[in-house]
Amino acid sequence: MTKHSFVTTKSLFIHLIGFVWCSFGTYNGHVYYSMPSYQNYGGRFQFLTMWASYLLYLGTAIGTLVDSIHLKNKNNENKHLKSPLLLIRDDFSVVWGTLNCLVPILYWSVAYFDREGIHPKELQHLLPFNGWYNHYLHTIPAFYVLLAITNVNYAHPPLRRAIVYIITLFLTYLCWLIWLANLNGVYAYPFLNALSKEGFAVFIICSCLVGFLLYIVLKSVSAMLWKTCESEALRSKLK
Repeated sequence: MTKHSFVTTKSLFIHLIGFVWCSFGTYNGHVYYSMPSYQNYGGRFQFLTMWASYLLYLGTAIGTLVDSIHLKNKNNENKHLKSPLLLIRDDFSVVWGTLNCLVPILYWSVAYFDREGIHPKELQHLLPFNGWYNHYLHTIPAFYVLLAITNVNYAHPPLRRAIVYIITLFLTYLCWLIWLANLNGVYAYPFLNALSKEGFAVFIICSCLVGFLLYIVLKSVSAMLWKTCESEALRSKLK
């Protein structure tokens, strides 16, 4: 059966443009966008948004490096075979792919119901709500994930392992979020301060469930797409 390579010039290009874009955004974020809340303990890393942004940056860097190595390695006669480097690239895509779809959904959903609770007015002159940098953080990542899974043949890990990755990520951030709230006296996101303990628990549980659902959807779309591509390639070969 004909199989699409895990590493192609297209996969390198997709990862490279992601890496360049993240480099541009990260540089601008550090130079031109410094929020008052960054002065609290935890700095930028108080926010799940920044976790998503930096994990995407790291993921595209790993993808660019791994694809470059594989394409340059002339001794790699069968690019369909998985290597440890490809395993890292593809497994890590579970983390950054899921998170960079979850963050935009959570951000714009909360903003729809309580814009002040996630983007206070005092931030407007520092970080315009409809400015390019806000969309860099909260909109474009989701579109990049869709671009990546439809153009790069990621070999997704077994479901159990993927769930372990996602649970580890969520629990790590949740513990970090609560610990910082105890140190700083407030949650990083203003709307969380208005929630009761029960409301907070419901929000966290629902967010986690949405995250798991997103991974399943992304994995299903990717598997369906690449299975279709392989079937079409096989039919073309048999003609």
